[in-house]
Amino acid sequence: GVMVQGTATLIEKGPRFRKTRALLYRKYPQYPDEAALDESDSVIIEVTPTHVFSWGVAE
Repeated sequence: GVMVQGTATLIEKGPRFRKTRALLYRKYPQYPDEAALDESDSVIIEVTPTHVFSWGVAE
């Protein structure tokens, strides 16, 4: 398993929201149809990792 701890930033509206949404849509092409993100009712959470833990994974 993996656990990531970090600080979170809410991306709610504006150019940064639209740019981040475009990156997500490029990586996950099903999102526009199955999980559309609209500035009026969606938030993107950006997590900046401070600690990463893993267990049960051979290195």
